[in-house]
Amino acid sequence: MLGLDARIQKGRLYASAGGYVAPGFSYSRGSAEQRNLCDVCGSPYDRNFKLNLRDSDKSFAVQTGAHLDVGAFLTDNTVISIKGSYVFMQKMGGFNNTTSPTQQPARFDTNAAYKWSIGVELKMLF
Repeated sequence: MLGLDARIQKGRLYASAGGYVAPGFSYSRGSAEQRNLCDVCGSPYDRNFKLNLRDSDKSFAVQTGAHLDVGAFLTDNTVISIKGSYVFMQKMGGFNNTTSPTQQPARFDTNAAYKWSIGVELKMLF
């Protein structure tokens, strides 16, 4: 992992920001079962069938992230801050959700994924 953080403080106020890049290996494995019961479907093959799927993906992947933190020391040992972060994952395995028999079969895909957060923190230092 390669990361960089910076912090600036002036009196009781501070701000910090940073980010990272983490190359690595992605391993995803999954299994799924789908049961279709459709009395109004035209073809007898679409009326009642069951699919069982198992698959996996192994490949190189990269994860990146960034954060920002702005806060103030209320006292010498009490800090309030607003924090935000974002994480991007290049590959995340999972099954696609099919909605009709014409989109069969369901398949295992790897797609990009991300998560973000924002919050307020009150911290007491001892």
